Amino acid sequence: MCDFAADDAAQQLLVGRVLTVKRVRELNAKDYFYQMHKDNPEMLKIYPGIENELLKGAIDCHIHAYPDFVFRSQDMIQIAIDASKAGMRALAFKDHWNVSANAAYLAQKHIDYLVEKGELTHRVEIYGGSGTCLGMNPDAIRIALQYPNFKMIWFRRSPLSASGVAPAIRKEAACAW
Repeated sequence: MCDFAADDAAQQLLVGRVLTVKRVRELNAKDYFYQMHKDNPEMLKIYPGIENELLKGAIDCHIHAYPDFVFRSQDMIQIAIDASKAGMRALAFKDHWNVSANAAYLAQKHIDYLVEKGELTHRVEIYGGSGTCLGMNPDAIRIALQYPNFKMIWFRRSPLSASGVAPAIRKEAACAW
């Protein structure tokens, strides 16, 4: 770690608007996990399989699945099967650039088929939505609302992409940020 922040004022600089330089150094320390367990003995009560109890009846409203513009380890159907086996109540899939309600509908049909065949014992509800990452387009949202598994609209967190560079957007697709 660089030591550019040697004075007191610089020590309070925020990294990513969340972490101080001091906290980043703590998190990167070689003994971080040892200290974490020492300071939080309750963590030792965590055991393999605890997530199964915690996921029963849960709703995950922010899932990105394969295919996507970045690698995702599972597709909607694989995630939905795992959620069904865990006893989850519902899933909501997001896609930065496309409507996800159409694929959510197909994944729901497949899960329902597996439940009907007896390969799964629990039906998980699967939803999608539409984002405004390409700009605010009321007509696109009106159309997306007609999809049977449409449940959410998500907005950009900032006009910049994750890389910090404004994405190239066609003039006709872009509205006010």
